[in-house]
Amino acid sequence: IHFELEESEMTVKKKMILTILLLTNVITMFLSWFGNARGVQEIKGTIVLFNPITLFCIILFVVGIWVPFEKANNWICLLSMLGIIGVEIYEFIFWHYMTITRKVDLSFSFNSAYT
Repeated sequence: IHFELEESEMTVKKKMILTILLLTNVITMFLSWFGNARGVQEIKGTIVLFNPITLFCIILFVVGIWVPFEKANNWICLLSMLGIIGVEIYEFIFWHYMTITRKVDLSFSFNSAYT
């Protein structure tokens, strides 16, 4: 019985760590991501949060962590994190497409990105 209690505590600790890492990722979206080159106005990472896929993936991640499914939790968390990372990459490449350059320019994204 003692061993099972320790294992469930580990599970809760793992869930808390993953939740904190997700919150850290979301908090970094409120920092400035672009705008340090050529007088471009600072653009925060919240443009990622405005994408409905991001919100869906965040909810899916939380559900995948805290709702007990049989062996599907890892896949749900993995797919949701890949979705968030995919939206971040998409916004990194195309954030200036409609407003500034009217073309896809990866070097412009790198030149305008904050470290």
